[in-house]
Amino acid sequence: MNTKKIAIIGYGELGRAIHKILENKKDLSIEIWDKKDQESKLGAAISPAEVVFICVPSWCAREALKDIKKYLAKKTLVICLSKGIEPSSANATAGKGRVLKTMDMVLEEVLGLKQPFALLSGPMLAEELMAGKNGFAVFASKSKKYFSVASDIFDKTNLKIGYSKDLRGVALCGVLKNIYALGLGICDGLNLGSNAKGKLTAEAIKEMAGIIEYLGGKKGSVLGEAGVADLIATAFSNFSRNREVGEELAKTGVCCLESEGFKSVDSIAKLLGKKADKLPFFNALKFIILENQKPIDVFKDIL
Repeated sequence: MNTKKIAIIGYGELGRAIHKILENKKDLSIEIWDKKDQESKLGAAISPAEVVFICVPSWCAREALKDIKKYLAKKTLVICLSKGIEPSSANATAGKGRVLKTMDMVLEEVLGLKQPFALLSGPMLAEELMAGKNGFAVFASKSKKYFSVASDIFDKTNLKIGYSKDLRGVALCGVLKNIYALGLGICDGLNLGSNAKGKLTAEAIKEMAGIIEYLGGKKGSVLGEAGVADLIATAFSNFSRNREVGEELAKTGVCCLESEGFKSVDSIAKLLGKKADKLPFFNALKFIILENQKPIDVFKDIL
């Protein structure tokens, strides 16, 4: 039996969940690295790996990819689970900085086109995966041959995966579902009821499709695991950080928690420009998060 060597970079909730899913597979050898570890251990984890999972927040993804790049073999497959938009850097206006890049763009820029890479996105609440419940994801890559590698890794586990070529659309789904899950958390915090939450969920799906098409993805990706499925799981689960942030914003007017959705609103607003004015739900979140308007007043208007 050939043993496939795996590395997991980032050992937060999702990193631990991926480890839990795979740890009992006898055909896998798994190494784990987290930022608390020493640099020397990173090389030891990455150099022999055939597949590397990136399980860090989106704002740490570029740094993590840069750190592992020098240790990667040419055929090593990098699978990124980060969901977010890389914020622009201070000198972006001078043409030297980073400008609001999705995770597929960050992967391509840092690793190059010759390095195999993919996104893995969908309803994968870490707490449920750790409890042995099923998760579902889309594996997005430019070539389906990489999907067979991932499919073998997750075979006979509780994470079920499908394939998509739409890297940009899947990347954007991961960003937008967090933003709208935060918005639906605000609905919970305001105690507006299930009818209102249902209405806003429909609006979220419609707006997600339009935004993804506008920003270069395929709007059909919204109807899959990375889009609607992940939105519903995230917006209706008590385990969801983004839903929790929205609920806290509604109840207290402030939030001390970090979440991908909260951090991504400004980036998506900048990418959309005036188009955001035609998206009632997203525009409402922009008013609340970027302009500090009261959630109850804003939501009265959109409902």
